[in-house]
Amino acid sequence: MEFESDKLGEVVVLTSVGRLDSAATQDLQLKVGEVLDGGERLVALDMRRIEHIGGAGLRALLMLDRKLQGLGGGLVLVGVGEALREAFEMAGLTRQFTFVRTVEEAAAKLASKAGGKPAASPVAEVADLASRLLAKAAARGEKKGGGGKA
Repeated sequence: MEFESDKLGEVVVLTSVGRLDSAATQDLQLKVGEVLDGGERLVALDMRRIEHIGGAGLRALLMLDRKLQGLGGGLVLVGVGEALREAFEMAGLTRQFTFVRTVEEAAAKLASKAGGKPAASPVAEVADLASRLLAKAAARGEKKGGGGKA
């Protein structure tokens, strides 16, 4: 499966035709690798001409979405038809993705992310939380210990 790429502002629009199944996911991953290597982080996947999506395709999109979010970017799915939407619903993934009708809507949704700071990695988030909790614990300890030393 071939994926064509185009730019709409700061958004890379990937388009393809056919089935997004296990055979096509490698092509998608290669194309996304090229996009990421080029420094792009905002991706709209135009699915208006995708006829079928299998479990491997859903998994690949989920991994792509998580990767882009971790890099401070995002993924928006464009023109997902009723049959494809059912596949997302059956997999319990409708809340995971952003669905829009047009490429222009996708660009508008993703444009809000363009000015935002990159998302912290999960490790960085946990380290930050641990640091804040330790600081609070230390402050409580000083209040308890400080009263008895004077």
